[in-house]
Amino acid sequence: MSQTTDRLRDCLLAEEPLQGVYAATLSDESAPKEVSVGVTDRRLVCLADDGTFLDVGYGAICAIRSRPESTFTCRGNDYRLVAGAGAGLSVLGFVALAAFSSNPAVPVLALATVGALVATALFRWNDQVTELVTLEALDERTAADFDGVAALRRVERALPARADGRRVLLSVSALLTVVCFAGTVALTVNPLLLLLSFLPMLAGIGLVEYARRHADELDGIEIRRERARNVRISTADGRTVSLAVDPSAEIDRELGRLTAVTARDDAVSAISARA
Repeated sequence: MSQTTDRLRDCLLAEEPLQGVYAATLSDESAPKEVSVGVTDRRLVCLADDGTFLDVGYGAICAIRSRPESTFTCRGNDYRLVAGAGAGLSVLGFVALAAFSSNPAVPVLALATVGALVATALFRWNDQVTELVTLEALDERTAADFDGVAALRRVERALPARADGRRVLLSVSALLTVVCFAGTVALTVNPLLLLLSFLPMLAGIGLVEYARRHADELDGIEIRRERARNVRISTADGRTVSLAVDPSAEIDRELGRLTAVTARDDAVSAISARA
């Protein structure tokens, strides 16, 4: 505060005492700005870090209004909200495609395209993806009469010994993406509908993946209640200066007292002059 006080003293006259210093948010004709407020025996001085300067003489003040106010601010992000927004966006794009497509095969192919694209991305950027879901785990979770796992085992045995399973799956998923997308384009009458549907679907999937990757960082939303005292100063020339200060600050009472003293002294001076 001493550095702020020194900066304020540089704006005052040599014989002008600084009676109080306050931190405030100034609102007048310009945008709100953080300022340091100095109260002297004859005027109110506001000084911002960028050099913005404002002073109001007590003789020009015609009204001072003060009231407490509270504001609520939200800070942070919740990964569940981001994931929910992404899922909703993807569903919206798919529903729009299904609703406006004349051919029922279009949304099916579009869904297959997106699924194959997601699988391709997983196989491309995750080296451990083939270890996440093994054939043994699939065999335990599927019904006994489901022979899909057995077919996958036959495919696995048919691969050469030096074949990289991840690369094979990557190639298959990439080929499936191209084939499904080509079929979707061929059956879609309006290409604009395809564009407006695929964009939200892919953007939604991207949001879900972003939320999954940054779940530790997006740990929640914090709602804060900030209290302040709003001091509105009306001047004789029609200006209104608003100062948001700490609730414990008594700048409003100090200004009221100094304004009353200035008005009394002016009245005494006027009577003395007439006498």
